[in-house]
Amino acid sequence: FNIDVQIYRLLIFRYLTEIAFGCYIYINNKKISKRKLLFSLAIGGCYLLIYSYFKVEPKLFTYWTDTSMMVAFWIFPFLYFILFYGKNWKINGIIGDTVSLCGKSSYHIFCTQMIWFTIAPFFYKIISFQISAWCKTGISASICFIFGIFFYMLDDIVQKFIYAKMKLI
Repeated sequence: FNIDVQIYRLLIFRYLTEIAFGCYIYINNKKISKRKLLFSLAIGGCYLLIYSYFKVEPKLFTYWTDTSMMVAFWIFPFLYFILFYGKNWKINGIIGDTVSLCGKSSYHIFCTQMIWFTIAPFFYKIISFQISAWCKTGISASICFIFGIFFYMLDDIVQKFIYAKMKLI
């Protein structure tokens, strides 16, 4: 396919594996066998090993290969562990409140990332001084988290206003 790389990264089909896994966990709400989790870990691990260390270019994924759906198989067992066994974990205090807020805001943070990483290259070209990669990472993470949480809070206010007007509350 002859798709611009910046447009390709935004397409929904890149995230279908992650969405399907989330739906599978939600719908089944039961234990996934260790065999399936190990198989997923092996598939993703082999892909990462072949791509990252042996520098083999996959034929199926030509853009953003290091974040393709094959890498998602590597992370699924870890996410499953956190989602299944972490349901009862409680972190108290400001750290717990911050983690909870980030979790509730995750979709808005994701949307902010999609917008930010489209305009960030233009932003960094405008700046006249050189910025290190570490500094750019910090700036990008801060912008995505701050604006994502802001949009989540704004969305919450707008939804409550709409529901109040519709007398659904």
